[in-house]
Amino acid sequence: MSEPWHILGAGALGSLYAAFLASAGANVTIVERNADRQDKPAGNTAPGTRKFSVSSPVAELQREFCINTSRADDRSEIKRLLVVTKSYDAVAAVSSVRHRLTDTSDVVLMSNGSGYQQEVAQTVSKPRYFYCLSTEGANWRCANALLHAGSGTSRLGSTDQHGAPDWLPLWQHAIPGTRWEEDIEGALWMKLIINAVINPITALAGTQNGELNSDPVLSAKVASLCKELSVLTLASAHPQLAGTVEREVRKVIAGTASNRSSMLQDIAAGRPTEIEFINGYISAEAKRLGVATPCNDALASDIAALEAETTG
Repeated sequence: MSEPWHILGAGALGSLYAAFLASAGANVTIVERNADRQDKPAGNTAPGTRKFSVSSPVAELQREFCINTSRADDRSEIKRLLVVTKSYDAVAAVSSVRHRLTDTSDVVLMSNGSGYQQEVAQTVSKPRYFYCLSTEGANWRCANALLHAGSGTSRLGSTDQHGAPDWLPLWQHAIPGTRWEEDIEGALWMKLIINAVINPITALAGTQNGELNSDPVLSAKVASLCKELSVLTLASAHPQLAGTVEREVRKVIAGTASNRSSMLQDIAAGRPTEIEFINGYISAEAKRLGVATPCNDALASDIAALEAETTG
């Protein structure tokens, strides 16, 4: 019997992972809530299925998918759940299916930012929690047509000392670049740093990720912010990562050059951003550690102002 997976938050990235897993033979179901309608592309199929095509210049994933759906308030048990909602919605999303989760359920959180993970685990404490740090890029080209715009990595781990799960081989087969990360807390910090650089700068400039390396003005902004965040990292619980900050950021920029960051997509669509859980979280950590982060703080303020304009 094929391995069951439920996807909660099937926007562009969640749909890409649904396609990856379905291509490898997993029995994939997309969980739908009323609140998820903003993530659902227009012109969908009848209730009970989600139909979309995937095109990819970077992976062997060129086909149409028809994925089964279920409602959050269904009663059937969820054994394995991938959560790809916005960070500010993660608690509500997981809470909506708490009645379907048990102490043998595995939940993989893949939202951007930091701080929300602890809130989710405290609110819904039954399942085992894992974390996936993805640098894959995906955008909706039009209704029901998904572009896999950038190939990256998927780093899995747990902060609760769980060993590698029994479903890891499926992920490694289905999703390119998947690996188990023993130091997931360090990896979470580095992903936070990467998001704090790429997301707000591209959102304010209205550009694809690759412009952050190729445009001299934007590249200089990246360098300044990376220098500032390297100092913060040196004072954090992960000082060993301080010397790698700009290199890792530039690597992700290059690997997702044709992608439009999630924050840029949110601004363009008039949706709230995850700035509070990314640059806002960094500002709070910097204050706690006594480190000045003026570039980061300015970006957080600028995005908050832009968000107020676009969502107002």
